[in-house]
Amino acid sequence: MQSRAFIFAELTFSARSLLASLKSSRFNLQHDALREPRHHFADAIVTATTQLVREDFIKILESAILIEAQYLACPHKILKDLIFANRTELSPVDILDRLSNFVEYAYLLDVFKQYLERKQPTALSAEKFAKVLFEIDAKLCAAYSHDEFMMLFKPLFDFHALAGEKAVSCVTLRAFLAEKKLVEHTKRIDLAIQHGIDSLTAEALNDLLLAPLDALAPKPASVVEVPQVVEPPPMPVASEPSRVKTTDPLPPPQPPPTIAPEPTAPEPIMPTVAAPEIVKEEKPVPNIDFFEIEKQKIQSQKAKQDSALRDVRLLISDDERKKFIKRLFKGSEAEYNQAISAINQMKTWREASLYIDREVFSRFNVDEFSSEAVAFVDIVFERFQTR
Repeated sequence: MQSRAFIFAELTFSARSLLASLKSSRFNLQHDALREPRHHFADAIVTATTQLVREDFIKILESAILIEAQYLACPHKILKDLIFANRTELSPVDILDRLSNFVEYAYLLDVFKQYLERKQPTALSAEKFAKVLFEIDAKLCAAYSHDEFMMLFKPLFDFHALAGEKAVSCVTLRAFLAEKKLVEHTKRIDLAIQHGIDSLTAEALNDLLLAPLDALAPKPASVVEVPQVVEPPPMPVASEPSRVKTTDPLPPPQPPPTIAPEPTAPEPIMPTVAAPEIVKEEKPVPNIDFFEIEKQKIQSQKAKQDSALRDVRLLISDDERKKFIKRLFKGSEAEYNQAISAINQMKTWREASLYIDREVFSRFNVDEFSSEAVAFVDIVFERFQTR
């Protein structure tokens, strides 16, 4: 497993860094002529490291698994962080020495080695290193066929398969694609997340990346023309002339005026009524078939897997049960039954393996390499593999 390689890689790196940091007033221990002897000495130290207590080993193992998961999802960033650490630049020899511990994305490292052979740089900065990796990925992804491109995801799915998981989280897949700046593919993963799909199998990912993006994206809402009648404004009302009171004396009597015919009031001018305004009414967008079908597949597969998980008790013979109780549970049948019941409730091998390590091996101080411990683990592992 690559996690084991990571453990020894980190131990080797620590030993070499320690030796390289040694200083003496008489001897130049960092001289280039001592490089190979220093490395041989560090490798010998790592090989002879047998005094790790269980807690230290588990801590290193968990860190190694976490680093591997991060590396598989974002190789550019993790390689830069692990290889350069706090240093701003390194020689090609030092970079290649560290790169030898990373094997999954061989295509990336092989082309990077060709770059070093062609350019012959004396040193590379961390930023330049990450930029070169991105340019390599960009050129190769553009030249790959779809089937070749899908092979890039194989290390991710293989890693999850070790824990009995067939699907990879959409968040991890998105990070993998986003680091390569594959915008169209990243949009497809975003749409899957928006539709409540949190993980994808390799088959589902293949279908998603092949589907046209415009077929997955929500379609624009259809427009229904609804005429709206605009009410005309109210008719203007003529106001009466105001009557002004005066204190002047009355004028002398005048002959009755000639009564002229009352003028005819002009016809009121009707305001122009505006044409009916078209109001756009949005209809709800229907669900996208691809994601609905995928969610149904996930639910069906989950139900099938849950129903196919067998009771661990049925996989253990009576003789094995007695040995397990005696050797693994300190003779306590109650503790054995409690552990089996807990394992039966678990849906993945990852859950079960963590439980066995912490609640059985660590709690009862069991040698995990004993024949009974190995047999117990194999039986539980079989429960999740044969379904």
